[in-house]
Amino acid sequence: LHHRPLHLGRSRRTASTDQRLALFATDHGCTFPGCTAPATRTQVHHVTDWATGGSTDIDNLTDCCGPHNRSVGPESNQWQTTTITTGPDSGRAHWKQPAAHPDQTPRVNQVHHADRIINRLLAAGGETDGDPP
Repeated sequence: LHHRPLHLGRSRRTASTDQRLALFATDHGCTFPGCTAPATRTQVHHVTDWATGGSTDIDNLTDCCGPHNRSVGPESNQWQTTTITTGPDSGRAHWKQPAAHPDQTPRVNQVHHADRIINRLLAAGGETDGDPP
């Protein structure tokens, strides 16, 4: 993918094939917390919505399945998405529950990222609940 644009700005609304391939490689599937939909069953979602000035740049795009893509919006009963800017999940999509929900902690989907979970466990000491060393 050398010399192939992943930052299209406002020149087009839909993601390019190269952007989709990059998302398949990084997201591995729907980024909604707990969703198991694989990348082959996702749509490209603008983290900052296209309608409100969001760009079709790789750092403003994420994969999500159709139902979760439609659950995002500005209304109080809809989810919000942002991009994590620091820490081990930097660059990944954060999902914040609808305003009416008491828990407003943004969430990240770890389902498609077992490698990250394993690395965090190893960094925390490597052993869990009686597992052999």
